[in-house]
Amino acid sequence: LVARKDDLAARTTQAAALDVTLAGQREQLAAIAAEGRGLAEQIRTAEGRASTADQRVNRATGALAEARRKVGSKADLQGKVARLVAARGERGECSVRIQNADSAIAEQRAELDRIARENQEIGKTRGEILAEQRRVTAEKAGLVPLITGHRLRTGVMDTVPCIMVEDLAERCPLLADARQSLGILEGLLQKQSELSAWTCPVMPELQQTTLVDATLKVCEATKTTAQRTAQGIDREIASLQAAESALASLDTVAAEIPGLEAEELAARGERDAASESLVALKGGRDAKAAAYRKLDGEIKANQTERATLDEAVRLLPEAELATRELPGLEAEIATIEQEVSGLQAKLAGEAEFRGRVDGAQQDTDVRRRAIAEGQARLLDCEQAEREAMQDAATKRAELARLDGLVKDRETAAADARDLRERHTRLAMLADAYRQIPLMILEGKACPILEEEVNAFLAKVSRNRMSVRIETQRELKSKETVDGLEIYVRDWRGERSLDEYSGGQVDELAIAFRVAWTRLQERRSGAGIDTLFLDEVFAALSETDLDAVLAALREVQNEFEFLGVISHVPKLRDVFPCQVRVTGGQEDSRAELVTA
Repeated sequence: LVARKDDLAARTTQAAALDVTLAGQREQLAAIAAEGRGLAEQIRTAEGRASTADQRVNRATGALAEARRKVGSKADLQGKVARLVAARGERGECSVRIQNADSAIAEQRAELDRIARENQEIGKTRGEILAEQRRVTAEKAGLVPLITGHRLRTGVMDTVPCIMVEDLAERCPLLADARQSLGILEGLLQKQSELSAWTCPVMPELQQTTLVDATLKVCEATKTTAQRTAQGIDREIASLQAAESALASLDTVAAEIPGLEAEELAARGERDAASESLVALKGGRDAKAAAYRKLDGEIKANQTERATLDEAVRLLPEAELATRELPGLEAEIATIEQEVSGLQAKLAGEAEFRGRVDGAQQDTDVRRRAIAEGQARLLDCEQAEREAMQDAATKRAELARLDGLVKDRETAAADARDLRERHTRLAMLADAYRQIPLMILEGKACPILEEEVNAFLAKVSRNRMSVRIETQRELKSKETVDGLEIYVRDWRGERSLDEYSGGQVDELAIAFRVAWTRLQERRSGAGIDTLFLDEVFAALSETDLDAVLAALREVQNEFEFLGVISHVPKLRDVFPCQVRVTGGQEDSRAELVTA
């Protein structure tokens, strides 16, 4: 540093001159940057004006194109407006058709209501005629045994030989009864003659609604078609209404086209002026940027040169300080050399002391190893003590568990005794429960069912049919019922059910239905107020049907309501209240008919 002191002073002077030059260049660079920022702000303003002008041009061009497109679509709009006028006319026609269809539907429904009312009156008349016919028939049937009995009593008058004896009537009770029956017989014969003279009026026929129903369907189909057509026309009118308003506004759009063209021309001129100004500003910005880059390069070169002089500027104060401190440092170096010599001598004495210290250190290491071994043995003993205590705790827990097991065994033994006693009782109850239903079935249900079936068959069966019901037990256990076996017998003996006719099978079916109902009444202790018979008369002959109906009349007294579902025509004249279902699956109708 002392040897380079003069060179360092020259370089320091050069560095000061470069600092002055760099300060002036930085000021110039700041001025250029400020001018560049001003130009950039002007460019942004010019770009905004140019963008605004572009947007005005685009809006004007789009509006002009849209106006020309609307004017060009005038012929198409005129065609749509013509179609709109025609569609409105068609919509009016559809409305008229819908109104006519509504009127026709109302007329047909009124006709259906009229026919229904008339059919109700006809049904009432038919019921009255049938009731009168049943009354006459019943009275005639009731007169027959009375007339027969009185004729038998009056027959005594033809057999007594002393008929001319005057006091025989007072002395002969048979002759007195015959004379009394003779007067009664004349009244009965007269009444029978009157009943026989009664003729059944012509049964009015129910009016059919087939034609009216067909006409109503046609009217409803016509209305549906007209409604669908009207809906299509409404959708078309909705889509064409915009064309009508668009056509009305075409004149206004055509008048706006010159103004839009002038607006587009002005916007284009404004955009061109803004573009020229923007080009000029960008040229000035590029010139300032080139000057900025040139001056920045010169500043960077001077900064590089200045950086090379920084070391000389930094070392010059150190060189001056070293010139002043050099004599003192030389004296200090001599003193340090003397101290080093003394320390080397002292270091030789310390080598012997270090040997003794190393021996003591080795003895200390041996003692430390012995202490470590003793501590390890102590840890082993403590671990063994902990294991012994843990084993003792485990043994105590095992003893407690064994005591609990002894108590659980005693409790389980007591529970086992209770369970065995309960099992014995349950086995006895299960055996009883298996026997009770069997006893009820064999001792109560089957005899009652067999009795009721045979009682009904005795009234309706011409072949003296009867049934016998047996239970089928299992062959080994004799404890359960495997099923019921029904044996049917008539005047020919017991036969398979397949050998009986369809009418006889229907008689059995009706008998079992009535018998099951009566059995249920006995079992429940409450009356059953309703009995339904569904399709059980189809295979019965005329005579069998009369017998079954007579038996059902007796059964009817046991029920508040007896309902019969059947397709047999004869049953129409038997039941006073009927629900008649006519028509097919798609147009069925239900009608209440009362006598």
